[in-house]
Amino acid sequence: KDLLEQTPRRLAETLDFVTKTSTRGSLRPGADGWRTTVRVRLIHAQVRHALSNMPHWDAGAWGTPINQTEMVGTNLAFSSIFMDGTRKLGARYTPAEAQSIMDLWRYSGYLLGVDEPLLARSDTQGRRIAAAILATQAPPNEDSRRLIEALTRVSLTANPPAALGDVQRSMTHYLIGDYYANELNLTADVGRDAARATVPAAGRSADLLRGLPFGNRVSVRSGRLLWKSITKGLLGKNPSEFLIPEHGQGVRSAALP
Repeated sequence: KDLLEQTPRRLAETLDFVTKTSTRGSLRPGADGWRTTVRVRLIHAQVRHALSNMPHWDAGAWGTPINQTEMVGTNLAFSSIFMDGTRKLGARYTPAEAQSIMDLWRYSGYLLGVDEPLLARSDTQGRRIAAAILATQAPPNEDSRRLIEALTRVSLTANPPAALGDVQRSMTHYLIGDYYANELNLTADVGRDAARATVPAAGRSADLLRGLPFGNRVSVRSGRLLWKSITKGLLGKNPSEFLIPEHGQGVRSAALP
């Protein structure tokens, strides 16, 4: 129940984490992104400790909770995997831009406690690591399907159209491919083909914007404003605090770095 009810908030907190991570200077020691990242590391440590000490936790079957492999996979979801997905939507990255994204999230992963040798140094290496992780993971289960269903029902805007869920399922199908779409019960329909058809136009529009004076700056600024607006809308009156669980409770953000 909690998995489904808390999906919008967890998505919003993830958006907030990404915003803070990608803000210029925010990962410097003591800055907002650095503080949030360190807090997430403490949350992971507390959850890992609590689950590992539960009598019913089957480490032989499930492994260590929030283990290195899972953290590497999540880290790559914000770098190599993210870039691959946006490329399918028509985005283009220069080699320098792609490397900058990898460097940013490599440092974020380091702050989160990922073992340094496991952190990808390039987009190509990131793809190889991501492929290895996917090849060794168990297939999606019923919890995976329930979570995906909940995610496709989250509206990022007020007064969403009635067909929003179908559009989001179709777009997700296009991005993740037939195998995982079928495993996650994301049915294919005309929307997926429509998404594929819009990619060339989206790429041309992005190139045109980049060619305009200050086009890249305007694009970045408008994207950040939209991202923050979506995050604020999902969080409502309760801003993200990244509470650290302690005996089933939470530690307020003001009490820790």
